[in-house]
Amino acid sequence: MGPGGDRRRGRRITAFAAAPLAFAFAASAAAAPPPAAPVPAETADETLYMSLADLTGELYKCVGPYMQEVGGPKVAAKVYAAGRYPALVVSASSVLGSGHLTVLSARDNPAGSVGQTQSLIVAMGMLGSSDANSIRQNLLSAKAVAIVATEIAGVSEGRCKVSPELTAAIARVPPEP
Repeated sequence: MGPGGDRRRGRRITAFAAAPLAFAFAASAAAAPPPAAPVPAETADETLYMSLADLTGELYKCVGPYMQEVGGPKVAAKVYAAGRYPALVVSASSVLGSGHLTVLSARDNPAGSVGQTQSLIVAMGMLGSSDANSIRQNLLSAKAVAIVATEIAGVSEGRCKVSPELTAAIARVPPEP
Protein backbone atom coordinates (compact mmCIF):
# COMPACT_ATOMS: atom_id res chain seq x y z
CA MET A 1 0.00 0.00 0.00
CA GLY A 2 1.17 3.43 -0.74
CA PRO A 3 0.60 6.60 1.14
CA GLY A 4 -2.97 7.82 0.92
CA GLY A 5 -4.63 4.62 -0.21
CA ASP A 6 -4.87 1.57 -2.33
CA ARG A 7 -3.35 1.44 -5.84
CA ARG A 8 -6.25 -0.63 -7.08
CA ARG A 9 -8.70 2.06 -6.04
CA GLY A 10 -7.09 4.51 -8.46
CA ARG A 11 -7.48 2.06 -11.32
CA ARG A 12 -11.14 1.45 -10.47
CA ILE A 13 -11.88 5.17 -10.54
CA THR A 14 -10.25 5.48 -13.94
CA ALA A 15 -12.30 2.54 -15.23
CA PHE A 16 -15.49 4.09 -13.84
CA ALA A 17 -14.63 7.45 -15.41
CA ALA A 18 -13.98 5.82 -18.78
CA ALA A 19 -17.29 3.90 -18.71
CA PRO A 20 -19.52 6.98 -19.25
CA LEU A 21 -17.26 8.07 -22.13
CA ALA A 22 -17.64 4.63 -23.74
CA PHE A 23 -21.43 4.74 -23.25
CA ALA A 24 -21.59 8.24 -24.74
CA PHE A 25 -19.59 7.09 -27.76
CA ALA A 26 -21.79 4.02 -28.18
CA ALA A 27 -24.92 6.13 -27.91
CA SER A 28 -23.66 8.63 -30.48
CA ALA A 29 -22.70 5.81 -32.82
CA ALA A 30 -26.19 4.30 -32.47
CA ALA A 31 -27.81 7.69 -33.07
CA ALA A 32 -25.93 8.22 -36.33
CA PRO A 33 -28.21 8.12 -39.37
CA PRO A 34 -28.43 4.81 -41.14
CA PRO A 35 -26.54 4.48 -44.39
CA ALA A 36 -28.47 5.70 -47.41
CA ALA A 37 -30.59 3.09 -49.09
CA PRO A 38 -29.52 2.25 -52.60
CA VAL A 39 -31.42 4.22 -55.21
CA PRO A 40 -33.72 1.86 -57.08
CA ALA A 41 -33.11 1.63 -60.80
CA GLU A 42 -35.72 3.22 -63.01
CA THR A 43 -38.32 0.88 -64.40
CA ALA A 44 -38.99 0.69 -68.12
CA ASP A 45 -42.23 2.63 -67.59
CA GLU A 46 -40.43 5.40 -65.73
CA THR A 47 -37.84 5.62 -68.49
CA LEU A 48 -40.59 5.75 -71.11
CA TYR A 49 -42.41 8.45 -69.13
CA MET A 50 -39.28 10.60 -68.87
CA SER A 51 -38.54 10.18 -72.57
CA LEU A 52 -42.12 11.00 -73.55
CA ALA A 53 -42.17 14.05 -71.29
CA ASP A 54 -38.85 15.35 -72.64
CA LEU A 55 -39.76 14.82 -76.30
CA THR A 56 -43.19 16.39 -75.83
CA GLY A 57 -41.61 19.33 -74.01
CA GLU A 58 -39.36 19.94 -77.00
CA LEU A 59 -42.35 19.87 -79.37
CA TYR A 60 -44.34 22.21 -77.12
CA LYS A 61 -41.62 24.84 -77.50
CA CYS A 62 -42.97 25.16 -81.04
CA VAL A 63 -46.67 24.31 -80.76
CA GLY A 64 -47.27 26.38 -77.62
CA PRO A 65 -46.52 29.73 -79.30
CA TYR A 66 -48.37 28.59 -82.44
CA MET A 67 -51.47 27.78 -80.38
CA GLN A 68 -51.22 31.14 -78.61
CA GLU A 69 -50.95 32.94 -81.95
CA VAL A 70 -53.79 31.13 -83.73
CA GLY A 71 -56.09 30.37 -80.78
CA GLY A 72 -57.59 27.16 -79.51
CA PRO A 73 -60.88 27.15 -81.44
CA LYS A 74 -59.11 27.89 -84.74
CA VAL A 75 -56.58 25.11 -84.10
CA ALA A 76 -59.44 22.68 -83.41
CA ALA A 77 -61.10 23.81 -86.67
CA LYS A 78 -57.84 23.18 -88.54
CA VAL A 79 -57.50 19.71 -87.01
CA TYR A 80 -61.09 18.93 -88.03
CA ALA A 81 -60.65 20.38 -91.55
CA ALA A 82 -57.49 18.32 -92.03
CA GLY A 83 -59.59 15.16 -91.57
CA ARG A 84 -57.91 14.24 -88.28
CA TYR A 85 -61.16 13.76 -86.35
CA PRO A 86 -61.41 9.95 -86.70
CA ALA A 87 -57.77 9.45 -85.67
CA LEU A 88 -58.24 11.90 -82.81
CA VAL A 89 -61.18 9.85 -81.50
CA VAL A 90 -59.04 6.68 -81.52
CA SER A 91 -56.15 8.51 -79.84
CA ALA A 92 -58.42 10.04 -77.20
CA SER A 93 -59.89 6.62 -76.47
CA SER A 94 -56.39 5.23 -75.93
CA VAL A 95 -55.74 7.66 -73.05
CA LEU A 96 -59.19 8.52 -71.71
CA GLY A 97 -60.63 5.03 -72.02
CA SER A 98 -63.42 3.80 -74.26
CA GLY A 99 -66.06 4.55 -71.59
CA HIS A 100 -65.20 8.25 -71.21
CA LEU A 101 -68.25 10.38 -72.01
CA THR A 102 -66.40 12.57 -74.51
CA VAL A 103 -65.16 9.48 -76.36
CA LEU A 104 -68.63 7.88 -76.32
CA SER A 105 -70.16 11.08 -77.69
CA ALA A 106 -67.51 11.29 -80.40
CA ARG A 107 -68.06 7.68 -81.43
CA ASP A 108 -71.82 8.28 -81.68
CA ASN A 109 -71.12 10.93 -84.33
CA PRO A 110 -68.48 9.50 -86.70
CA ALA A 111 -68.53 12.63 -88.89
CA GLY A 112 -67.73 14.74 -85.86
CA SER A 113 -67.64 18.50 -85.70
CA VAL A 114 -65.28 21.29 -84.78
CA GLY A 115 -66.91 21.42 -81.33
CA GLN A 116 -66.37 17.71 -80.73
CA THR A 117 -62.79 18.00 -81.94
CA GLN A 118 -62.24 20.79 -79.46
CA SER A 119 -63.92 18.75 -76.69
CA LEU A 120 -61.56 15.82 -77.32
CA ILE A 121 -58.52 18.12 -77.26
CA VAL A 122 -59.71 19.77 -74.04
CA ALA A 123 -60.43 16.40 -72.38
CA MET A 124 -56.93 15.16 -73.21
CA GLY A 125 -55.45 18.45 -72.04
CA MET A 126 -57.28 18.11 -68.73
CA LEU A 127 -55.93 14.59 -68.32
CA GLY A 128 -52.46 15.88 -69.11
CA SER A 129 -52.67 18.52 -66.42
CA SER A 130 -54.20 16.32 -63.71
CA ASP A 131 -52.32 14.98 -60.70
CA ALA A 132 -51.19 11.42 -61.28
CA ASN A 133 -50.98 8.86 -58.50
CA SER A 134 -49.10 6.14 -60.37
CA ILE A 135 -46.60 5.65 -63.14
CA ARG A 136 -49.46 4.38 -65.33
CA GLN A 137 -51.38 7.63 -64.81
CA ASN A 138 -48.18 9.58 -65.51
CA LEU A 139 -47.77 7.69 -68.78
CA LEU A 140 -51.37 8.31 -69.84
CA SER A 141 -51.09 12.01 -68.96
CA ALA A 142 -47.85 12.36 -70.92
CA LYS A 143 -49.33 10.45 -73.86
CA ALA A 144 -52.41 12.71 -73.87
CA VAL A 145 -50.26 15.84 -73.98
CA ALA A 146 -48.08 14.31 -76.70
CA ILE A 147 -51.12 13.43 -78.82
CA VAL A 148 -52.47 16.97 -78.60
CA ALA A 149 -49.04 18.40 -79.44
CA THR A 150 -48.66 16.15 -82.49
CA GLU A 151 -52.13 17.09 -83.73
CA ILE A 152 -51.32 20.78 -83.37
CA ALA A 153 -47.97 20.27 -85.11
CA GLY A 154 -49.79 18.56 -87.97
CA VAL A 155 -51.80 21.70 -88.75
CA SER A 156 -49.04 24.25 -88.06
CA GLU A 157 -48.29 24.84 -91.77
CA GLY A 158 -44.93 23.12 -91.43
CA ARG A 159 -43.71 25.28 -88.54
CA CYS A 160 -43.54 22.39 -86.04
CA LYS A 161 -42.17 18.93 -86.74
CA VAL A 162 -42.90 15.76 -84.77
CA SER A 163 -39.81 13.69 -84.16
CA PRO A 164 -39.88 9.98 -85.03
CA GLU A 165 -38.73 9.30 -81.45
CA LEU A 166 -41.86 11.00 -80.08
CA THR A 167 -44.10 9.02 -82.42
CA ALA A 168 -42.42 5.79 -81.29
CA ALA A 169 -42.71 6.74 -77.61
CA ILE A 170 -46.43 7.46 -77.98
CA ALA A 171 -46.93 4.07 -79.62
CA ARG A 172 -45.13 2.30 -76.76
CA VAL A 173 -47.68 3.43 -74.13
CA PRO A 174 -50.34 0.72 -73.87
CA PRO A 175 -53.89 2.00 -74.48
CA GLU A 176 -56.39 2.49 -71.69
CA PRO A 177 -59.23 -0.05 -71.95
